[in-house]
Amino acid sequence: MTLFYLCLAWLLGVVGASLLPLSVPMLVVLAVPGMGALLMWLRERVPRLLALCWLILLAGCARTVLATPSFDADHLAAYRDTDEAVTVIGVVDGEPDVRDTFQLLRIRAEFLTLGNGPISRHEEVHGLLLARVARYPTRQYGERLSLTGQLVTPQVFPDFDYRDYLARQGIYVVMYYPRVKLLAADQGSPFWQALYALRGHLSAVITCVLPEPYAALLKAILLGNRSGIPPPLYEQFNVTGTSHIIVISGSNIAILCGFLLAAFTRLVGRRIAFYVSLLGIALYVLLAGADAPVIRAALMGGLYVLALRFGRRAEARTSLMFAATLMTMVNPVWIRDPGFQLSCSATAGLIWLVPLLEDALNSGLHRLRGVAALVSGLLGDGLVVTLAAQITTLPLIVYHFARISPVSLLTNVLIVPVQPFIMLSGALATLSGLIWLPAGQVVGWLAWLPLAWTVKCVESTAHVADMLRVADLGSFGRVGMTLGAAILAAILYLSLYDRRRGLVTNVPGAFKRLRTSTQLSLTLAGIGVLLACLAYLSLPDGRLHVVFLNVGQGDAILITTPHGSQILVDGGPTPSAVLAALGQRMPFWDRTLDLVVNTHPESDHLSGLLAVLERYRVERVLTPPVEAESALYVAWRATLQRSGTHPVTGQSGMHIHTSDGVSLEILHPVENARYRRLNDYSLVLRVTLGHISFLLTGDITSEVERDLLERYPALRAMVLKVPHHGSATSSSPAFLRAVQPRVAVLSVAADNALNLPADEVLQRYRETGIPLVRTDQAGTIEFTTDGEQLWMSTERSTECAEAGATIARALWLR
Repeated sequence: MTLFYLCLAWLLGVVGASLLPLSVPMLVVLAVPGMGALLMWLRERVPRLLALCWLILLAGCARTVLATPSFDADHLAAYRDTDEAVTVIGVVDGEPDVRDTFQLLRIRAEFLTLGNGPISRHEEVHGLLLARVARYPTRQYGERLSLTGQLVTPQVFPDFDYRDYLARQGIYVVMYYPRVKLLAADQGSPFWQALYALRGHLSAVITCVLPEPYAALLKAILLGNRSGIPPPLYEQFNVTGTSHIIVISGSNIAILCGFLLAAFTRLVGRRIAFYVSLLGIALYVLLAGADAPVIRAALMGGLYVLALRFGRRAEARTSLMFAATLMTMVNPVWIRDPGFQLSCSATAGLIWLVPLLEDALNSGLHRLRGVAALVSGLLGDGLVVTLAAQITTLPLIVYHFARISPVSLLTNVLIVPVQPFIMLSGALATLSGLIWLPAGQVVGWLAWLPLAWTVKCVESTAHVADMLRVADLGSFGRVGMTLGAAILAAILYLSLYDRRRGLVTNVPGAFKRLRTSTQLSLTLAGIGVLLACLAYLSLPDGRLHVVFLNVGQGDAILITTPHGSQILVDGGPTPSAVLAALGQRMPFWDRTLDLVVNTHPESDHLSGLLAVLERYRVERVLTPPVEAESALYVAWRATLQRSGTHPVTGQSGMHIHTSDGVSLEILHPVENARYRRLNDYSLVLRVTLGHISFLLTGDITSEVERDLLERYPALRAMVLKVPHHGSATSSSPAFLRAVQPRVAVLSVAADNALNLPADEVLQRYRETGIPLVRTDQAGTIEFTTDGEQLWMSTERSTECAEAGATIARALWLR
């Protein structure tokens, strides 16, 4: 226990120095009486321990004080917050964080240039810089770049201290959208370059074997790469208290270790299984990038394995404190990191509470029979691990995030038991895909099941949490609830402590008595039957489906014909949104789009299509007769060339007919048309089945609307896609009177920067009596037709959606 107390003293010193204004001379003065007491009571055990603890506490304070940054004249931070643009030359020092519309680059600065021309001044500098740059071209680790822009201090937001978050990573300067020039490549460490290349290759395999958002979720779990998760889904993980699933922490590494121990103990014995589990942790750390948070989590997870191996919780407690001490010796700033605190507390819960909770659960299983015992047995491990982590992390979650999710326990109980299967099947699918991609896709079906279950549970319980209104606490409530949660955790621990009994199995006996091969065969057979049922339900239903996907401020429309042909019109502004929508709408095994249409090359219609071409096999691409000069368009043309797809230029008069009776007619633009605006070159499509038609208008303005009325007097359509997201320059009264839609669909983001739709446009639709359904209010909007009748369904119920559905159900004859 001596080591335990010494480690505790060190950690208290680190915490104290983080809160109090201390200096090294002050700490030296305070150490004098401690040294005297140590020499005086050197032979007395308790006084000697107290003196040592005091000195170690002061040492922790001193380490923290010395780690406080002081910016000299050569540090990059000395040049921040000035009105003058500077040029920084440095090397990309980590794996680029690629988002939907930008990239975050960590740059290790080497040189800085002030001024321009002959009066410029060159300085050798040091320090880290975080640069937000354009999404294209994609940057790589080890590139030496020249960045010209303003150096600024990171912001402090009302609900998030971004400055402190970056400071914990040693970053004190940021640069937003600088001018970037590539100077050289391959300037980084060969080891990290090889590791990042391997991670990139594994990530590419995962995107090939799984649809989105399941591929992004698996990459977060296996590789620690969360950038591909759609923001709405990410927020749902936060709301339901399950973000630990997608953030590598000590708890999910411990879950992996527990599964490896259980699996390999039956195969090779407990002793060898222990070493296999530690090897599994090491491999997992490398695959996840081996950065500081992952290493911390691995150390915490490894302690859980040690506790299970030796079965001595006292040593595990000391090891936990010692590991935390070592990590804060390396970097005392980590003590303020919520991830570090949650990893420590979750590991403590797994070490101390899991045996107690297992005893309580097992004693309860004796009282259950039949189905109840089966369900409890299957959920037992997940319930125990979830409760242990929830009890010990709840106070920290309340303190840091100031909210409590009423569905957290329920959601965790539902999804935690399948996480080991996600890790195992996902790893097998990835490794199989490395060897032979079709094999990886088949194995990926096994991983798709638990991933789809996880996403569905999180989405469903997040909606329940929205209805219950997740508790959001003020400053006083935060402190009060933190104390309350800590007291509750202590009460639960004490109540469980007296109930310890000998362990009994928590797996139903009948299944456990079967041979391992029989268990595996039954499990695979059950999975096969379930996949076959889901595949049958995904088959075409003989109707035309036109789905206006909710992708934010942009357009993305998925058309599925009666026999299952799939057409995507535009891809929206963000790749993650359109990929997630396609992954949830298309059959889980399907990676083919028969036709992709880009109505015009602006980012709110084109950005997502680059990712679509990279993830799906696209048979044909239809593009407008216009080009753009943006970096996005250059990347689009390069992506088309890499995919081997030769685009067809669309123009008025072209028709595409499918074998199941669907007609796609291009109404605009005419050949050799000339317009001032890029939007007016938008492809205008009319999709028809029987008596039902859809008019898809891209971003045309009233000028093109007049041209259409001149060429097509009978322009009527049952469903109208509102032109240009409701801009004031479109949806002219004459156009609306000519089309006479029974319902109009407006694809727009809530509270968008363009303030769309315009009030006058909304007024025009009201005056003409056309029901308007909006994706920002109703979510994804789906129309289904057999050519005679039309049905509409929305992701979220709204008054407009219900009114539009009532009208659209009526039979409409031309």
